[in-house]
Amino acid sequence: MAAAKLRKSCGKNYQKQELIISIFNKIDAPNKYQYKVAISTRTAFQILLFLYFIIVLKLTLIRRPINYFMEQLHDNYGLASVKQNIVHSNPVPFNTIIHYFSGVERLEFSIPNLLGNLILFIPFGFILPILNFRFNKLSKIILAALFLSLGIETIQMIGCLGQFDVDDLLLNTLGAGIGYLILFVYRKIKI
Repeated sequence: MAAAKLRKSCGKNYQKQELIISIFNKIDAPNKYQYKVAISTRTAFQILLFLYFIIVLKLTLIRRPINYFMEQLHDNYGLASVKQNIVHSNPVPFNTIIHYFSGVERLEFSIPNLLGNLILFIPFGFILPILNFRFNKLSKIILAALFLSLGIETIQMIGCLGQFDVDDLLLNTLGAGIGYLILFVYRKIKI
């Protein structure tokens, strides 16, 4: 009864609003639950990517206590130490990998280093295409991983936090490619 009185008093405006509301109810009704699930899944993957980046930073750039960084900045940081770090970098592809497999380095050091660089970027190749549809091609994942790894290696070299090694770039990029291929195979099996 009250609705009928409201319709008469508001006239055509009420009918337009009622039509618009009913259209949106029909559009949204079947997908409300799916939309909420998609947003919560997306949020979960965003949190996962954030935690992944924290782990990558911890393993690659922040391996030592903060006191070490303060001492490095105070005592060693300067153009001379950056130049020395550049001189000791490895710009030759596969040089470190061949060095490790030749038996010069102990396996306790070489295997974790090689596998660590490979495994470190597998989650990147898996999570990024889930969060951003623009990265649904292997070539785009490879480029994104290459630039991220290049950024890390450059910061290590300039900040005297480690050695620049092109083999790390190759292994990180390969790891991201493996992560993408895992996702690709999972999507094909799921369908």
